[in-house]
Amino acid sequence: MVEGGEARGGSAESKRKKAGDTKDTFSICLTSRTKQRLDKEVEEGLWDSRSQAISYYLHRGLVAEEYAREYANRQLMMLDEISRSEEEGFDIVSVLLALMKKPEFRQLLTQQMEENSNKK
Repeated sequence: MVEGGEARGGSAESKRKKAGDTKDTFSICLTSRTKQRLDKEVEEGLWDSRSQAISYYLHRGLVAEEYAREYANRQLMMLDEISRSEEEGFDIVSVLLALMKKPEFRQLLTQQMEENSNKK
């Protein structure tokens, strides 16, 4: 006796392989709370299956991790640049602090910031 879709021309996986649409499968462990959350999202129609939800969240996690690494790297590069130009940095901060004491400069700076936020 043939089980499942095999009687109708082969298994679903063999059809995907022929079409070049193969996906690796593996097992994962989830807490019952996470499993319930995913199942609820599937029941609400957000996902077709739990597997689809897991795939989405895994992808999002990988993208977020990549972004975090890039952000940390940019921060390190910026700190490195600041440490290399410490004297210049101190001079710039000194000038900025002196300018901030002038009411006209603070007013102009506030106006520019408001104009920039309105453009967004």
